[in-house]
Amino acid sequence: MEETRLGVVGVGGFGLFCIANCRNIPGVRITAAADINEELLARVAGEFDIGYTTTDWQTLVMHPQVDVVHIITPPYLHAEQAIMALRAGKHVFIEKPIAITLNEADAIMQASAEYGGRVGTNFVMRYNPLYDAVRTITEEHLLGAPMRLVFENYAQDLPSSHWFWNPRLSGGIPVEHGVHFFDIFQSIFGAGTLQWAGRLTRVGGEEDKWLLVLQYGERMFGSFTHNFDMPTVIEQTTADLIYERGRIRLSGWIPERLTLDALVSEHQAARLLTLLPGLTALSVAADEQTVLANGQRFTLTRRVQADYSPGEKQVLYGKAVRDAMADFIAWTKDPRYIPRVTGADGREALRIALEVEALARKE
Repeated sequence: MEETRLGVVGVGGFGLFCIANCRNIPGVRITAAADINEELLARVAGEFDIGYTTTDWQTLVMHPQVDVVHIITPPYLHAEQAIMALRAGKHVFIEKPIAITLNEADAIMQASAEYGGRVGTNFVMRYNPLYDAVRTITEEHLLGAPMRLVFENYAQDLPSSHWFWNPRLSGGIPVEHGVHFFDIFQSIFGAGTLQWAGRLTRVGGEEDKWLLVLQYGERMFGSFTHNFDMPTVIEQTTADLIYERGRIRLSGWIPERLTLDALVSEHQAARLLTLLPGLTALSVAADEQTVLANGQRFTLTRRVQADYSPGEKQVLYGKAVRDAMADFIAWTKDPRYIPRVTGADGREALRIALEVEALARKE
């Protein structure tokens, strides 16, 4: 198989994490890296044997030894960098958000159509095994119809000088961060319709607390809390999913634990064990029982109470990054291949985020 040559724009923080993981993808070689920090760039290039480095991202996207450009820079730079790379005949894999305005996102997609390069968005949640399990549980109605989603993200505080707090640079919390979760839950529950959004600001004007409600289908509300105000050591993310006959909790920003409490049939219990191998604390109700739930009666034979963890956070995170990039690269090699995520998914999540911000900021 022909080797894919990867160029990375932005090697600090998450960029370094991506380099460390993507270099292990079979058939992929990181040939170039760009960053404005020369000292960091030299150190990363030496550690990972990257042959070409530059402080000028424009030079990298034009480099003949690069097939795919991975853009891992602040959001306000994404559109310009992606469009120039596409014009240079490259494919582009963009760290979320795809851009900070819909006009920018549309310009990226137009450049893709015009120059033929593929556009991907790095929505790593789509490659997490616990979200995959929730999707299957939902699609197969193993716990009945979904009725409620409560997503709460209490993330680490950041200095007031950080670019994250400037909406002109980051797009704001719903755009920079929320798009991950608008995307993953829309992929599971279908399109959501915004019902309400609000925000709170600090004395310095930073919009650090957001709350919003989306409606999925005719009978399900999803509420999202995004707060960036916690000490790092006690930050917390949970997603509570309520179904007709059970509850699921996902714990962790990169979900690393699933807890479940549900009333199911014999067949459904067996299917859950297949989906979540190694479940612990599986309890069984001895007698058949009829229960009333969501206005309907169900005859059930088992109560499943369980904990499941597929691995440690950093291991899961690294695998998701590798799987996302490998999925995208497979698409660049075969236009008939259907990837899990495309640039169109990035645009749709951005649309929701911008709608949230517009409603919350409306006077």
